Amino acid sequence: MNVFFVTYNNVEVLDLTGPYDVFARANDIISREGGEQFNLYTIASSKSTIKASGGLKLVPDFQFSDDFPEIDVLIIPGSPTIGEIQEETAILKWIKEISGRVNYIVSICVGAFFTVKALKDELNGHQLTTHHMAIKRLQSVALELGVTADFFSDVRYLESGKHYSSTGVSAGMDLTFHLLKKLKGEELAHNTAKLMEYYRTINWSQE
Repeated sequence: MNVFFVTYNNVEVLDLTGPYDVFARANDIISREGGEQFNLYTIASSKSTIKASGGLKLVPDFQFSDDFPEIDVLIIPGSPTIGEIQEETAILKWIKEISGRVNYIVSICVGAFFTVKALKDELNGHQLTTHHMAIKRLQSVALELGVTADFFSDVRYLESGKHYSSTGVSAGMDLTFHLLKKLKGEELAHNTAKLMEYYRTINWSQE
C-alpha cells in the first residue's frame, strides 16, 4: 500500500512527521510478522530541498510531474503560513488531478484548506475539521467557493467517505492511528501506539 505525503516549504513538521512515523513504526511490527508493509513517499512541486517549519530540511522522493506508483493514501499536512504558500497553485492543481485515483485523502490541521480549494464541490455533503483557530476561516473559504460541507470544531478527527481530516498538529497522529486501524486492524494500531509510547485520543463517534 502506497502512502504519499505532500511536502512544500514551511510545511508544519509534526503534521508531516507525526503521521509518517505512525506508518513507519507500524512497518517495524509488520516486518516482524511477515505482512505487507506501507510504502512511504514524499512528493512536492519539485525535487528541490524543502525547508519545513522550524528549519528542518528534506528532499522529496517525487515531484508532481514524475511517474510515481499508484497512490492509496494521500496525506496533506498544513503549515503555520497556510495562506502564503508559494507552491499553492501547483499543489491545488495536482490534488485536483489525482484525487479520483486516490482511495483515502487525509488532511492534517490546516491542510484542509488545500483540500477545500482543490476539490470544491466534491466535498459537498462531507464532514470536515481543521485547527480550532482556523475553522471559521475555512468555513468562509468554503462559502466563497460554494462548498456545502459540514464543519466541526469539537472533534479530534473526522472520517467522511474517503475524506479524512484532523484538528491541529498532534491530532494528525490520532487520525493516522484511526486510519491504521481501518486499514490493518485494531491490534496493529494498538501495538504501534504502545511501541511509540503514544496515548491515543480516540473520537469514539468515528469508531
